[in-house]
Amino acid sequence: MHVRLLKIMFTVYIGLFALIYVLQNIANTDAAYGHIHFVLSGQGHNAYPSSIGFFTSSLLMTWITLVIIFGLELLTGIVLLKGAIDMWRSRKADAGTFHAAKKWALLGAGLGITVWFGLFILIGGGFFNMWQTPVGGSSFNGSFQIFGAMALCLIFLNQQDYDIDN
Repeated sequence: MHVRLLKIMFTVYIGLFALIYVLQNIANTDAAYGHIHFVLSGQGHNAYPSSIGFFTSSLLMTWITLVIIFGLELLTGIVLLKGAIDMWRSRKADAGTFHAAKKWALLGAGLGITVWFGLFILIGGGFFNMWQTPVGGSSFNGSFQIFGAMALCLIFLNQQDYDIDN
């Protein structure tokens, strides 16, 4: 039973993290916009000044990117907390029922990996080379830490569950 409670607790933690993160981003929309615009425009890219992709200074593209990031962070938090609630409701059930209740938590952790690995590390770091600048580099490094937490929780959540008596 204690492992089930840990799985629920960790799911709550990363769910709250995603929600707090998006709320902080919304509270600092101007700064977030500036960071995203800076990265998308390719400013300060001295080490690798060329790209296989594109850079853009489009204000509309910056807003679209920001809305996608905020939306996926919000969705991640909501899905994770829904998963935690489902797991809580099934915490005393048999192993199969509890495992099935983890569906939304697993999806939420996967969404978190999509945001912080897929968007920031893969697209931001790989495609837009954001690691080259102090602004982009700090986001890149922070994203790796968040991705790591999400990935570890996903692995832990997906481990086999046992019936409570065992």
